[in-house]
Amino acid sequence: MARPAYSRLLAFVGPSASTAYLFGPPEAGTIWDVRSVDAINNDALTYWLLGFALTDGGNVPIFEVLAPYGVLHRHYHWDGRQVIEPPDVIKLVTNEVGWYIRVTGYVLAS
Repeated sequence: MARPAYSRLLAFVGPSASTAYLFGPPEAGTIWDVRSVDAINNDALTYWLLGFALTDGGNVPIFEVLAPYGVLHRHYHWDGRQVIEPPDVIKLVTNEVGWYIRVTGYVLAS
């Protein structure tokens, strides 16, 4: 009988610094199935934001909000599917302080 799969928090930052963050890799024998990303910035000092980029370890974009599209207090959401296999990681680069970013998905046996 198949076991149920529950969505899990794969990565979280908040409030961010203006820097790069690495999450992972998945544990040996597992893969991450990234399904959603939520982001908001309530702490920056300007209304128009430089944004952020969420990529895999090879800098292939998963979700990004870059200037001139970042706006203070606006919620950004992505639904999709991106598989992260060891030794790959999730990389988040924020271009200013104050981002709260949550990445959720599934941890599956490989």
